Amino acid sequence: NLQVRAMLHKLGLSLDLACHLADQYFPIQGFASKFMERHANIHRSHGGSKAHIFHAFYGRKETLQRVMRYVRQDYIAFGLH
Repeated sequence: NLQVRAMLHKLGLSLDLACHLADQYFPIQGFASKFMERHANIHRSHGGSKAHIFHAFYGRKETLQRVMRYVRQDYIAFGLH
């Protein structure tokens, strides 16, 4: 949440708006929506730990490549490449 706030603020949003959006979509506790809560609980109910869910999602080469393409410009903009 704090990283999202900082990123949004660095992109030019006011600190108040950056905090609001980070809290709304990346809450420190709980879930951003009932849909996201159900989504997470479905995976947990099938025996998946957080690590298992993470590896199941990002362990797919195609998924990882798409994520990296999606965030590439962000990394360049923040000098993280």
